[in-house]
Amino acid sequence: MAFETIPLELLDEILTCYMSDGSMFEGQEKRLIATARLALINRRTRALALARPDIWRTIYLQWPEAVVQEYFQRAKESHISLYLDTFQKSSNLNALTINSNIQRWAHFLASNMASFEHMELYIRSGACQALSGPLTTPAPNLQTFSLTLGTGQLNCKLFSGVAPKLRSTRLDSCMTFELAPFVSLSTVTLRMHQQNCRKSLSNLNSNVLRLENVTLVGSDSVTDIPSPHQPHSVILPFCRRFVVKDMAPVSVRRLMSTVSLPHLQTLRIHETLDAPESLPIAASLSRILELLETGFRVTPTSLSVEIHQHRVIVGTDGMPSLRYDSDWHSVHGLFRRHDPRVPDTVIRMITSILSVPGVRIGRLAVCDNIDPSVQDSDDPSALSTMGMNFLWFSVFRGFPDIETLEFSGHIRLPTMALDGAESLTLPRLTALNVRNTITRHESELPIATLERIKLKRKLKLWIEFSNSELP
Repeated sequence: MAFETIPLELLDEILTCYMSDGSMFEGQEKRLIATARLALINRRTRALALARPDIWRTIYLQWPEAVVQEYFQRAKESHISLYLDTFQKSSNLNALTINSNIQRWAHFLASNMASFEHMELYIRSGACQALSGPLTTPAPNLQTFSLTLGTGQLNCKLFSGVAPKLRSTRLDSCMTFELAPFVSLSTVTLRMHQQNCRKSLSNLNSNVLRLENVTLVGSDSVTDIPSPHQPHSVILPFCRRFVVKDMAPVSVRRLMSTVSLPHLQTLRIHETLDAPESLPIAASLSRILELLETGFRVTPTSLSVEIHQHRVIVGTDGMPSLRYDSDWHSVHGLFRRHDPRVPDTVIRMITSILSVPGVRIGRLAVCDNIDPSVQDSDDPSALSTMGMNFLWFSVFRGFPDIETLEFSGHIRLPTMALDGAESLTLPRLTALNVRNTITRHESELPIATLERIKLKRKLKLWIEFSNSELP
């Protein structure tokens, strides 16, 4: 069938499939090329594309002015997703052109705010003053708003407090923005700094907000979160999902001491480890568990552990479910090889769940993602120099109620630890599952050791390699 004879209904479906390929539209240049070419194929395709406003509704304001206006008109000036990064390469532009661009952006924002449903702005310091005024314009149809401001300052009240449909916002700034006027907000992401933390947390503690998803992002500094004046003074009664990112352990502990989350369902913590001198008390998972004011409403029965070159990840089911990510990148190179504090700290992280009253872990999933060969490298990570056999043996010994054990990643060392453990270790173990292994060939799997464990412990053994079961 010739392209010119394709029925319009089928051609319309082809355009829909074309627009659904996200990789073709990543970034302003790709999107401009991928959408503009639709008007260049032939007259039928051009007419069909121009009749579909959805194709043109994503606009990058830093595009040439004529292009912005053309897309805006093709989109029927409504339901616009607007992106703007005010960075301009001064080596290619003179001061007059730079200022002219900023003024053009400011005018477009102020004149068309009612057209925007989604807005993502990266505002550099030089454009802050000019864009402060336009950002006070009411946004009656705005649903999501993302602002990256860095150290810049906007002298404005966002949208003059009028954005009745705003449901999600991300504010990456040292400033504090008033959120109470936006009563439809359910999802908030805020950057936490020493200078804005107290006021930002106070703004979350509003009686009119019904925030269900809250993400707080630190700057890896011990000063991100001050000590609370009063424990659990920031109450988030509707919060179901609470996420903490890029915070030092002391900031994580202070934050969890400050907030009250009575209906929490999901807790995610990404913690950047302190310097080695404070390592024995730095990792704060056990303290986080203590600071969960309402505890676990559904007691966890399953635990997952991932060991990577520079991070340890511990997760549980239950309610709230927990994912704790301890990031060791910042202390790389600061430990001597085989420093005993490293495995001691990791073991405490993994077994800290047992400090919660009533917890009985029946399933343990272990993923060892550390290649044993890196221990001999010139610059190994602290985690890669641990005695993994000892680590896993200590972990297994700490969980007497495990019934199902799962190995993935590099499984040789956890398998050796289980094989060498006495029968009193994991006495209730009935099943061992091996999957998603990191091997070049199935012959590298410790099959003989696994079979020996199966016979010795009378287990159900399931081994999966390359998405297929091995005999």
